[in-house]
Formats: sequence, C-alpha cells, structure tokens
Amino acid sequence: MGANAVSATAAEVWVLCIGQPGAGNQPKAVYSSIDGLKSWQQLAAVALFGAPGGPRMSSAGIPSYGYPVGLNFSGEGTGLLLESRGTTFLSPDSGARWHPLLKVTEPERNFGASASVLNSGHAFLLQTPGTTGASMVLLSSDDGGATWKPVHAWRGRPGY
Repeated sequence: MGANAVSATAAEVWVLCIGQPGAGNQPKAVYSSIDGLKSWQQLAAVALFGAPGGPRMSSAGIPSYGYPVGLNFSGEGTGLLLESRGTTFLSPDSGARWHPLLKVTEPERNFGASASVLNSGHAFLLQTPGTTGASMVLLSSDDGGATWKPVHAWRGRPGY
C-alpha cells in the first residue's frame, strides 16, 4: 500500500494508505500516531473483496468501494475522508468510527474533492460534479458535519 494523504495537528498525525484499485473498489487503511511518529495505530482497514467475492466493510465503517482522494482532521479529532466514485466519510472520534455523508456526496454521482475541518465543529467541503457535469459546490458545516449548506456554486466543469 502507498500513502495517499496525510493530515496533522499539534497532537496527532493521520495517514491514509491505499492499494491497487479494481472495479470501483480499493483497499485502504487509516493509521494514526500520537507520540511524535514513534508508533502507529491502525484505525480502519479494508481489503478489496471479502467472501463470497463482494465488497467488504471495515469494522470502523469504511467500505472497499470508492477511490480515496483525501483526508483532513481538526485538532479536536473530527475528520473527513474523501473518495471519488464513492462517498465522503465523517469521523467524530479521531478516526475510530466512520459514517457516510450520503446526503452530501453520492457514489457515482458527485464526490468530495477537497476538505478543511476546523476546530469548534466548522468544516468546508468542495463537492465536485463527478460524471454529471453539474456545478462544483463549496459546502459548509458548523455542527461537526451533521448538516451542510451550500456557500457557493461554480457552474459547469472547470476548464470546459
């Protein structure tokens, strides 16, 4: 597995590692270090396929489906994991559990492209149109990712 994304605060570092993708699925794992990079704890990991050949789900809530593109955490431990082709996942507890933001991003429709998670529950998420050709939308949350509202939309696909 190769490292795909790093997020760091003064107290903790998170690394998202990915493996070779296939058929909309990609192995992925999230690790953290709280002791100055001396040791690492695996928080979530999922392989491509489980028995009997379907997509797998990690015990932390991240499925094998989707291609991870980013990871961002606040100093308070709220994190977002972004995927193309998949969905965006929220962790309220430093990466121990992950929940899909299905009302914010949808597999095969629109994706999270970039995120910034600030302290006190504030977060921003850039939602891309995926394959729909719709607008890119900057979303904002002020309640730790429970609800999101559009801040600005850019019509059409950039560069076209």
